Amino acid sequence: MLHRGAIPVLALAVALAGCATASPSGSAGPSPTASPAPEPPTQILFRFESFEYIGGFVPRVTLYADGRLLTWDLQADRLWLRTLTDSGIDEFVAGLRATGSFDRSHNVPIELLPGVEMPGIDVEAHRFRLWTGDGWIEVTNAPRVPANVFAPSEERDALAALADEVGEAAWISADGWLDANPIPYPATAFLLFSGFYGAGPDAPCPPGTEGDICARDVSSIDWPVSLPDEGFGDPFRSADGTQSVVDHCMLIGPAFAGALGSVLLPDLAGGIEGHLYLYATIPWRSRTGWYDFVMRPLLPEESSTCAGKSLPPVIGP
Repeated sequence: MLHRGAIPVLALAVALAGCATASPSGSAGPSPTASPAPEPPTQILFRFESFEYIGGFVPRVTLYADGRLLTWDLQADRLWLRTLTDSGIDEFVAGLRATGSFDRSHNVPIELLPGVEMPGIDVEAHRFRLWTGDGWIEVTNAPRVPANVFAPSEERDALAALADEVGEAAWISADGWLDANPIPYPATAFLLFSGFYGAGPDAPCPPGTEGDICARDVSSIDWPVSLPDEGFGDPFRSADGTQSVVDHCMLIGPAFAGALGSVLLPDLAGGIEGHLYLYATIPWRSRTGWYDFVMRPLLPEESSTCAGKSLPPVIGP
């Protein structure tokens, strides 16, 4: 079973052996096995991450060695792509170093004001990682803390401002951009996480239940392929820690991901492209349970396998 109530994701296709064995049957459409070969993983030069309730540090801004700059709009759940030239990469890194915070790895301390006790609050956390050629410089920061509890910090405020600005990279000159116009990230592959779980004696969506989820049923949907009984692909345990549960994971191609996305989320404007996290759960009343789906794109630094992946994309360099 997937993490219920989590934020939605996307992913890639290579093989589906013997998984289209269950009813209801699907109509002819893109095959989950029809996947282009993914490009080899790309080196990360910089990443800004924020700690989210969905399970850990999630990538917000990533610069790759080939100049691709990926920015996740958290509120809109859109992953935008722009591309820097070699000189633009140099300008980007120079702008980071000009802040003075990337000479060494460190945690920006938060210090209590005199006479104040530590309150029971959740503190927001940011993490910046910069590749030096020899290793990583990692800086963590708590960007917004109560001013009546913690002592002020110029570095904390400067890094909080950088977190708001680094995705725009406004300090890059016009010559530093190969393409400054953001486009939805065109993933060449997707990860499909799925699984069926029974509801026991509490049948899903009993009579009188309202809501979008209960308006549908697995048996009433025209699926692009037949649904496997327990989930697409092999059993899978997310790499993001002990709170994970066993699901199934499969690499799928853009065509099948688009076909499945249009069925799962028919009201999603513009299709699945550019979304980082897509989630749907469908009642299966005849089996007294639910079928959960999550898709997310395979990111440029990720290998083309489910092994070692996490749900959501808590990804390290």
